[in-house]
Amino acid sequence: MQAFDKLEKLNLSLTKTLIMPIVSKYSNERVEKIIQDLLDVLIKEETTPDLALMCLGNAVTHVVSQVPESKRTAVVDNFTSALKKSV
Repeated sequence: MQAFDKLEKLNLSLTKTLIMPIVSKYSNERVEKIIQDLLDVLIKEETTPDLALMCLGNAVTHVVSQVPESKRTAVVDNFTSALKKSV
C-alpha cells in the first residue's frame, strides 16, 4: 500500500491492516484515495509524528463535533476501540 510506504519516510508507523466494517458503503478505492490525499499533505508539510497526530486528532475532533450530541460518546468509543485494535 503506497500510503504506508510514504508514512515510513516520516517515521510514522501505522498498521497495514485497516479495521473496516465487513460490509462498507464506501469502496476500498475511495477510502485509499482519501487516505493517500491526507498522507500526501503530511508528507508535503514534512510533519513530525507528533505534529501529524495533533493535526489528525484535531480533524477527528472536528468530524466528531458534526455527529449529533446524543451519539458522540458511542462514536468516540467505537473509534478509539478500533484505533487501539489496529496498533
